[in-house]
Amino acid sequence: MNINFFSNLFLWLLVITLPDMVFSQSADFTIQDITFESQGVTLAGSILTPKKVLAAVVIVHGSDPVKRKVEFAKRLAKEGIAVLTYDKRGVGESGGVYVGPTVGTNNIDTTNLNLLSHDASAAVNTFRTYLKDKKNTNWIGWLQSSRMDNPNCCK
Repeated sequence: MNINFFSNLFLWLLVITLPDMVFSQSADFTIQDITFESQGVTLAGSILTPKKVLAAVVIVHGSDPVKRKVEFAKRLAKEGIAVLTYDKRGVGESGGVYVGPTVGTNNIDTTNLNLLSHDASAAVNTFRTYLKDKKNTNWIGWLQSSRMDNPNCCK
């Protein structure tokens, strides 16, 4: 009879807590889907905000047609870093046309890199409107995004 009681208690606790664990966001941070404009195109992204924000970053893409990096953003948010991650133009929920290279090629076209740097700058400026401390906003980039030299980016 003692085993039956504990089995029932365990099942009852599981029924109560499982929906919260499965269907809720992490208690450490919240996720908010947003859109913002860049060069006449609507880009879509997600903002992950920890309970206590230590820093803030925008994840900037490399040259491939990639969607937002939510799993990486979650890891950062769990460490106290607020994150904006967005779908590259023409990819996922973002509008526009993807004008980058095909997979496996190297795109160093100045026009395309400038367009992508404008997108990154718009992302940073949009993100700052959601933050209380607007000074500590930076960006994390991969490969070609690390070559951005747009003087208007991130001001």
